[in-house]
Amino acid sequence: MWLPTRNGWLSSPSNSVSGVARYNLARLNSDGTLDSGFLPSVNSSVVNAVALQPDGKLLVGGSFAVAGEEAKDLIRLNPDGSRDTNFVELVLHAYLVNSVAVEADGQIVRGSYGLARLNADGTLDTSFNPFNGAFSPVNSVTLQSDGKVIFGGDFTVVNGAPRGRLARLNPDGSLDTDFNTSVGANGTVAALALQPDGKVVVGGAFKTFNGVNQNYIVRPRSDPVPVIESIVAQGGDITISWSALAGRNYRVQFKSDLNSSTWDNLAGDITATGSKATKTDLAVSAAERFYRIVLLP
Repeated sequence: MWLPTRNGWLSSPSNSVSGVARYNLARLNSDGTLDSGFLPSVNSSVVNAVALQPDGKLLVGGSFAVAGEEAKDLIRLNPDGSRDTNFVELVLHAYLVNSVAVEADGQIVRGSYGLARLNADGTLDTSFNPFNGAFSPVNSVTLQSDGKVIFGGDFTVVNGAPRGRLARLNPDGSLDTDFNTSVGANGTVAALALQPDGKVVVGGAFKTFNGVNQNYIVRPRSDPVPVIESIVAQGGDITISWSALAGRNYRVQFKSDLNSSTWDNLAGDITATGSKATKTDLAVSAAERFYRIVLLP
């Protein structure tokens, strides 16, 4: 992995770089040669994530075995690679840290088997708890310029609301309900990249996103989630109405067994012409039928 600085940090499962002993973490000069002045104190470690602070210190996430101490999952190094002993090293979930990001105010967001925010000194920010104590894998975290936090992993619920392995939080840690991922990805989200225009690119082991075929990579739109407002049955036909955005395309899906994991598409997608859209399911013979609305990319 690399950081956008004059020099780059390299993380890999290796014991040497260019024949010089380095255990899983090294710093390279701009020409790709080893920076011999950076001597990281992370021997016998697994390194999954690095994040550079404005002061030149480096946050390193993974799993670190330190002789005579409890194993650590997030440490901070000084610019020369020595361990920052002023940083409180917590082990929150006894799992590897997969991703780490630094907010503008110095607070730190870490993704592991759950999501947590730390104060600048490493202590836990107890006001930030988006999973309400329910731990789910978080593989990648990225921060928007407005302080919102986008994260991906293998979770399906955030703060009691359905979220398909991708979600966005407001700066206070509450769920951003305007970020439409209630269906989301049908497989693990592994990586996120934020574009300069604020759009996020999502990669992972998924083949559909929001009910649409999308192999492994997608750039979702952050439009409001469509909400079903009414379902009216008349003479065997069922008409569904939902909140919409003019010009956006929607797909109605259905299933007759609520326990089934498969949704079928109702033929004919709908392009909204105003703030509400409707679709009629003709000649329904099933005793019961369940519907959902998918906002197409």
